[in-house]
Amino acid sequence: MMKEDDVVKNKNIPQKEASMETGQYTLTVYIVMRMLKLIRHQMGLEAMLEYIDKYIEKNENRHPQFPQAFSLAMNKQKLETIYENTVKYQDPAKDI
Repeated sequence: MMKEDDVVKNKNIPQKEASMETGQYTLTVYIVMRMLKLIRHQMGLEAMLEYIDKYIEKNENRHPQFPQAFSLAMNKQKLETIYENTVKYQDPAKDI
């Protein structure tokens, strides 16, 4: 199974393998988002934002290549587009 570090370090990984839409990454992101929502609900918005900042700081210290990987990913899509695609997403299966 591929690790997150492999995606950042290995430029020869096929795009499908590096995609955030693979099952493992989707589940990981989902778990983190649910955890952040729970922190916000139980401890407040300020605690959630503090957690995010510390998490990013610790990971950037541990993996100095992450900021560059993030910049490369953000160069491919506009933040507004990512936001709109998520917030305005309609599940086509709902219409069936």
